Amino acid sequence: MDDHNIIHRHINWHATGNGEYPYQVHIDGSNYVIRVNDLPEEASYTMH
Repeated sequence: MDDHNIIHRHINWHATGNGEYPYQVHIDGSNYVIRVNDLPEEASYTMH
C-alpha cells in the first residue's frame, strides 16, 4: 500500500502498554508505532 493512502483510511490503533511507544497498528503487512519524544528538544510524537 502506498503510505499516502494510509492517511485516508480509518485505522484502529492498539495500546502497547509501553510509555515510549504507546500505540501500534498493523496495516497491509507493515507495522506502525507512535513514539513519544523528548520535549522540548523534539516534536511531541513521531510515527515509525
